[in-house]
Amino acid sequence: MGCQALSLGLIWPAYVLYFRHYHVTLFEVATLAAVFEASIIIFELPTGIMADRIGRKLSILAGFAAYVLSGAAFIFLQNFEGFLLAEILFGLGESLISGALDALAAAGKVASYGRGRARRWITAPIPGLTTTLLLPAPLPID
Repeated sequence: MGCQALSLGLIWPAYVLYFRHYHVTLFEVATLAAVFEASIIIFELPTGIMADRIGRKLSILAGFAAYVLSGAAFIFLQNFEGFLLAEILFGLGESLISGALDALAAAGKVASYGRGRARRWITAPIPGLTTTLLLPAPLPID
């Protein structure tokens, strides 16, 4: 969890600047973060049931597909409503993957801790740190 917290700490400055560049208020930025967390809570049980029915590996693949759709929404829908959709899709992706990975670990099919899980959490801080260091002074808001 430490690496995940580190990655969020490193990405937040870029996250806020990106939204502010598209005229999203700080209140709306906080709302987007809350919607992301709420979507994880809302989707956790249904995606767990779905993973049990269709298979955990398919659930993980669906989670990565949700991540891709979320990224596309962040890039192409550059307003508050588009970012809201992106956050919901990102929360759906988190829900699809987290429970399925935990279930696979409980079944002994993947290591619950170790290199694979460590790589998943360590890869996120690298782009976050790079982005934070390479960002120029605050982006101008036209």
